[in-house]
Amino acid sequence: MESWPDDRYDAESSPDVLLTDGADAVAIEIKQLTDGESFHTHDRALQSLIERLAPDSARSYALFPPPSIRLPFDRALVKQIRPRIAIAATELRVGEAVEVPIPRRATVRFLDQSDVGFVCCFHARSDDVRAVSREVAGIYFLEDGGGPDHQFLSEERRLSFHQALTRACRDSERGERAEVEWFEEWELRRGEDSDEGEGGVLVIAAVAGFLESAAIESVDKAIRPAKKKFEAKKWAGRQAVALHAGEQQQELSPALFESAIARLEAADVQPLDSVFLVSGTHVRPFNFTR
Repeated sequence: MESWPDDRYDAESSPDVLLTDGADAVAIEIKQLTDGESFHTHDRALQSLIERLAPDSARSYALFPPPSIRLPFDRALVKQIRPRIAIAATELRVGEAVEVPIPRRATVRFLDQSDVGFVCCFHARSDDVRAVSREVAGIYFLEDGGGPDHQFLSEERRLSFHQALTRACRDSERGERAEVEWFEEWELRRGEDSDEGEGGVLVIAAVAGFLESAAIESVDKAIRPAKKKFEAKKWAGRQAVALHAGEQQQELSPALFESAIARLEAADVQPLDSVFLVSGTHVRPFNFTR
């Protein structure tokens, strides 16, 4: 037999369901598991960009920014690249790829005199910036913080960048920051159109996180508010939380959640007695005794 305390106790915090066989009873709070903040944020941003960057609603594309880039994109970047994607995609056929020119702007600061040239920027990997070092004398810094790593797909734009940065370095020797503008390139590839006629732009970007850590984070985040439902009152002989996987997460497997729950001790979940992991029709109980 089951009852729903939330329907009877409007004025107090109560668990979602009370189950009893007439002799024993268990009060259960129900929580949904997610992919953790990093993966969840990535997935939401990815789905948003599919529509926001789409040049039309019928064709499908994949966009390849620098490998180190992370989602979400800020609004200014989306506003900047959306019309350029639309232009680049105009004559693109299924299976073809094209370079999308991405405008960049920064300042160069002259740091010190030196017989040997050295040019660097905010990025850990900046080979195309450091390549200019052999063209100048002195130490310079390209102030490009907040922007993605540099990426050039054609020698023409790479050479143009080197020339523009070299000029800016020399201009900055007068004691003032020098402005520099250039274009980088991201690849846009057209894929097969869907049978449903729903297109978009899939941004190929990695997630800055680990699956095991994300599972631990997701479990902890779900258990924390569940425990609060039982702090003021004992609702049944046993108290538990049911963690549902599969509805609000796609990256994390039930096995990862099982490992994350198995690491817990009684002190981590009290006043709960049990944690149930629900995946489809499978329910695995984790019992904790104090």
